[in-house]
Amino acid sequence: MNAVFGYPAREEIEAAVKACCGRCCRACETPVEYAWRARDVELARLLRMAVENDLSDLERAVVTMRWFADMGTTEIAKRLGVTPSAVSHTLSRGEKRLYELLRYAVFYRCDTLDERTVPAMLMRARAVLAAGLTQAEDFASAVKKERLAQGLSEEKTEEYAGLEPGRLRLIENGEEPLDIEKAKLGAFFAITPRLFDETGDKNNGQDKIAV
Repeated sequence: MNAVFGYPAREEIEAAVKACCGRCCRACETPVEYAWRARDVELARLLRMAVENDLSDLERAVVTMRWFADMGTTEIAKRLGVTPSAVSHTLSRGEKRLYELLRYAVFYRCDTLDERTVPAMLMRARAVLAAGLTQAEDFASAVKKERLAQGLSEEKTEEYAGLEPGRLRLIENGEEPLDIEKAKLGAFFAITPRLFDETGDKNNGQDKIAV
């Protein structure tokens, strides 16, 4: 059974109309699309704040490695010098805490009290946050690798992901993608960033979640 989401409110639609460039080009979103993206972006920001400020050091490290560096339980355990069982328990505890912290924000933004909405919306927020944390060069490499693995042409990828024609080639050649382009491609290919270098040290970029 699908989760129940509230339709964008009048205020959200009005905000979308005000934000539109007015050119009615292919890059323009409908007011409903804008409202949904605004929800995802806002929840991604809240999720980032919760990860940075409301988890213990160990919870933050485990959640970051699992969610945003795509590491397995065994690899995380080796990095942190703990047992795989401890990683599993810590991840479960951290995810539960984030769920509780953001539960009412989801209810408010989606105009619903349906509990099934919370994990669905947090998954969307994770995809947006993951895309935003990825550096342009790494992101371009990940996009091209996934596109070729799936046998997709540049044109088809742009069509399916909702990009302007010609943008994908520029992105894959290293041009910094727009936030919305990162969000669309990140969600389409389920791309998560690598936040650690080969030595296991955290990346010191300002846009990275600290571990």
